[in-house]
Amino acid sequence: MSRLCSNHSPLVGWHDSIPKPMNALFKFFNLWTTDPDFQNFVKGSWQTPIQGHSLFILAQKMKRLEKTFKHWNKHVFGHMGTSIAVKMATLEVLQQQFEMDNNETLGPESFEQEIKVKNLLKQEAPFWNQKTKGNGIHKWIEVPSTIITW
Repeated sequence: MSRLCSNHSPLVGWHDSIPKPMNALFKFFNLWTTDPDFQNFVKGSWQTPIQGHSLFILAQKMKRLEKTFKHWNKHVFGHMGTSIAVKMATLEVLQQQFEMDNNETLGPESFEQEIKVKNLLKQEAPFWNQKTKGNGIHKWIEVPSTIITW
């Protein structure tokens, strides 16, 4: 027997933005420890005095450190891909100027910029590994041994 009409009902829905839960867990990224200012950053946040019972002090310092880490992550490590792209573009410009002008001062400057790019790429790979919980998605990120050779 053939059916004259479908037994399925159309689904009507809409999308409202779902707010982030207030009790979302804080995640520490190992990438933060690679920053040279990391220890000073933590010390500065931790040494600010708080009055109260020892457990209260610990809880308040942890909350404060979490807030400062979130702010620091957004402003220092946020948009890592953009930061890498900007530094790569700067490196390419320096290398093109070096090839055209053969200016001796551009050689060391270009070398320093190449080191900065390599360091960012080395930081990015473990970051994605931790963010994806080590499931292999990050393996497309490779750190080249030389970015551009002369």
